[in-house]
Amino acid sequence: MILQATVTKYITTNAYIYADNETKHGFLIDPGAQAGKLLELIHEKGLTIEAILLTHGHFDHIGAVNELQAVLQIPVYMGEKGMLYAENPVWNLSSQTEDPIVLKDVTYLADHAVIALKEKPSFQLELLDLPGHTADGVIYYTKEDGA
Repeated sequence: MILQATVTKYITTNAYIYADNETKHGFLIDPGAQAGKLLELIHEKGLTIEAILLTHGHFDHIGAVNELQAVLQIPVYMGEKGMLYAENPVWNLSSQTEDPIVLKDVTYLADHAVIALKEKPSFQLELLDLPGHTADGVIYYTKEDGA
């Protein structure tokens, strides 16, 4: 199952949940804002989120990470080139807002790293480097769903 949630603080963006239909465990991708709204969606759908995945380090994709990580007690993953963005408000552009963002507890993964659910290890995403919009850009590919 793929769920999309539109979130807004300074600008509107989308967060996504990619979850296994059977176990209802999954990943939260790019939680840019509105942690409360995302937690409500997770609860409403009866989901267990095992990790937060980031496609790149701009503020509109990482804005709710610290709050969600504190509540859910789960790891955060991003591409290995993401540290500068995650830890520096100038690079993640949040220094231009009222709320500079610094992420401290992030695991940086290499190109082609595979992230699997603990509840169902065959449910996996592969991280693929895809710089362009930012130098740290990645996508997550699922062979099972071809998406």
